[in-house]
Amino acid sequence: MPAPVRLPSIDALRALEAAARLGTFERAAEELAVTASAVSKRVAALEDQLGLLLLQRTGKALLLSPEGRDYLEPVRAVLDQLQAMPQHRREPTPRARLRVLAPPTFARQVLVPLLPEFLAQHPRLDLDLAVSVPGAEPDLLAVADLRIVHGELAHLRHRGALTLMDDVVTPVASPDLAGPPLASPADLAHWPLLRTPLEPWAPWFAAAGRPGPEPTEGPRFFDLGLTLEAAVAGQGVALARPSLA
Repeated sequence: MPAPVRLPSIDALRALEAAARLGTFERAAEELAVTASAVSKRVAALEDQLGLLLLQRTGKALLLSPEGRDYLEPVRAVLDQLQAMPQHRREPTPRARLRVLAPPTFARQVLVPLLPEFLAQHPRLDLDLAVSVPGAEPDLLAVADLRIVHGELAHLRHRGALTLMDDVVTPVASPDLAGPPLASPADLAHWPLLRTPLEPWAPWFAAAGRPGPEPTEGPRFFDLGLTLEAAVAGQGVALARPSLA
């Protein structure tokens, strides 16, 4: 009855081949995506199993011993045959693409700061982030996978919309803005109001029990981020969402 054959591990054979070809355990470790210590231990375990010195450790360089040369030649042939087998070849996982369309200020203040954490959780995701710019939005809508909007969910339910957050609108101003006390909606009559069609004042006044017309004086801003910057600069009171301000 023939003696049982104890075959070495593929990892040990690959460690020997890489170390012999590259000349150091460190370079072999980089190629195999393991530590240099792991490569060294695999080669040492193979040598113990065979009872042969395969690599000569001379300073930092590794040299094949005569026994190592004789052993490595058929080992390389076997590894080449295994690598050539189609069953061992795996197609790389395709990268997914997510195209997101979001309001400019929300994208800048909320989404962008969270991108590093999100992309670390989804390393094979290519993210395209675009802002809802008037005039360019129809083209973006045609290709966007996900659109983030401000609005009442009831109006968007039929489109499969989900609630990301419930937000409120409240007057905000810089602490450096000088003016009379601001304790009630009526006090806003004595303050400069920053205007933007994206966050009009009339609905807020109506909800606060002080119906009135939309302010007609002062510059108008067609971007919420610009409106907030004007408020920070002490130019007046803005209507803003705490999630953005």
